[in-house]
Amino acid sequence: MAEWQRGGLPARLVDINIIFWVYLFVYRSSVSVVSVKVPREVKVKMDGLKGLVDWPKEIREFIVRKIEEFERVRNVEVVENLLKNMPIQPKGSISRLVREDRESH
Repeated sequence: MAEWQRGGLPARLVDINIIFWVYLFVYRSSVSVVSVKVPREVKVKMDGLKGLVDWPKEIREFIVRKIEEFERVRNVEVVENLLKNMPIQPKGSISRLVREDRESH
């Protein structure tokens, strides 16, 4: 009898249930819902592939990839603008700086 707790549920089941609800609360509180409208024909085709394709996962992964792609483009633009504003160094100055650094050790 000591193994049974809370409304006749086994202690292990109660522990799993608590872990599940904590996970569900933390997971659900850290995500947002995005609604997407698609033409009816597309939705019918999606429904036809329901068992083969995990549409929410595919859409989430697509959004993440697209964001990463745009961030890479933006980062390249930022670096290009920084480089554009830097003065041009005379030929051989990099070799001279590397040589000076090596000799100073």
